[in-house]
Amino acid sequence: MLRKGGERAVILKVAVVGPATLVQRIMETGMQYPGLDLLPIVYRSESDALELTLRHQTQVDAFLFAGRIPYDVASRQIRGVPMVYIHHTGSGLYRVLFQILRESAEKLSPLPLRLSVDVLQPEEVQAGLEEIGLRAERLFIREYLVGQSAEEMVQFHYNLWKTHQVDYALTCVTSVYDRLQALGVKCYRILPTRPVIADALKMVQLERKKREIGSTQLAVYMVSLRESIDGDVAAIGPLGAQLDLRKMMANFGEKTQTLMYWSDRNKMTFITTRGVIEELTRNFTVSPLLDGIKLASGWTLSQGIGIGWTANDAEMNAKEALAKAERQVGGGCYAVLEERTILGPLGKTTQLVYSSRSRDPQRLALARQAGVSIGTINKFMALRGQFAQTALSAAELANWFGITLRSSRRLLSQLTQSNLAAVVGEEQPINKGRPRQLYSLRFPEEAKGDNGPCSMC
Repeated sequence: MLRKGGERAVILKVAVVGPATLVQRIMETGMQYPGLDLLPIVYRSESDALELTLRHQTQVDAFLFAGRIPYDVASRQIRGVPMVYIHHTGSGLYRVLFQILRESAEKLSPLPLRLSVDVLQPEEVQAGLEEIGLRAERLFIREYLVGQSAEEMVQFHYNLWKTHQVDYALTCVTSVYDRLQALGVKCYRILPTRPVIADALKMVQLERKKREIGSTQLAVYMVSLRESIDGDVAAIGPLGAQLDLRKMMANFGEKTQTLMYWSDRNKMTFITTRGVIEELTRNFTVSPLLDGIKLASGWTLSQGIGIGWTANDAEMNAKEALAKAERQVGGGCYAVLEERTILGPLGKTTQLVYSSRSRDPQRLALARQAGVSIGTINKFMALRGQFAQTALSAAELANWFGITLRSSRRLLSQLTQSNLAAVVGEEQPINKGRPRQLYSLRFPEEAKGDNGPCSMC
């Protein structure tokens, strides 16, 4: 195949590894990518993934796995060949929930439901139920952990069903679905949607880009435009002449020599190397795009930078960084590095450096005591360690964390009720108003030494 000007296009041979149903679905979607030559490799069980991958590793340029389990099985021994897996997201849940809703209506069966779900994150499942208008009387969720076997998931669902705690089992794993059916469990299979499969195919293409630029780390840079009045994502069109975002993004991509594509109407993704991002952000101290850009009133531009050794890792980190930026009042820019170290907001004097992970038992105990995430505890530690904060107001905390004043007050109230913070004084604001309470953090000194990159606890 020739490109414009007579240059021969590079064809990437990709092995698609998975169960028959998903492999066929991926092959159909892959027809839209002429630069990829897809080789179907079908297995009956995820445990066969390693043998099949070893057999084909010298025949292909990359592997695309139909899920996280076969990817983990194969990646333990395979090195030197790019690997990508398809993420299971909440979007695949909608089809199953619609099916349950339809069957319940036909049978006039009572709602709410009792469900067990695997792989997906709790917030994704809750959002799916709310979107469809269903309520789960009982909801059991088993998130995927590295090294978790399909048999463990089978037992999770089967034990709940056998003890009459659930009516339906929803699984993302084909072998789990087949096994549950054999056991007589009423179950449904959550399949990845075609847009999710398309994203994975794009990641395969990006792995080729990684090989072309050498062994340097990949950087995924995501930019999203949101209407800040109510937080809903809105179309780009209403900005009109005030901001031709597409043209601006295209110019940015050409200037920085990055691979770029639109994830949706309001989100642009750039793929480049860590070196380019470090130069653009002055070593992660400034925002790469917002300087000099004027947005229409009521609109914010949020940015997330993810660094990783693989396209999957960099993309996951970029999504996490973008989510943090979108929660920032007024937008902002965050970066998540390969060790899950979080930097941000970039370009602000209040930038914090902390980790979203920890294996420190004391910090984990503090998170449980306060009822907050380990990332929030690490953020408080970073605040105290980096800026020697001994007492602060809710307004100051809102500024440091990039959250609303209401969220800041709620967070300090949680810490106070958990005996991890106490009111130690008041200050009078410059403008007229009620005095502000000052809080002192009461975290043990021993917990201060775990702010850097950490292993998964």
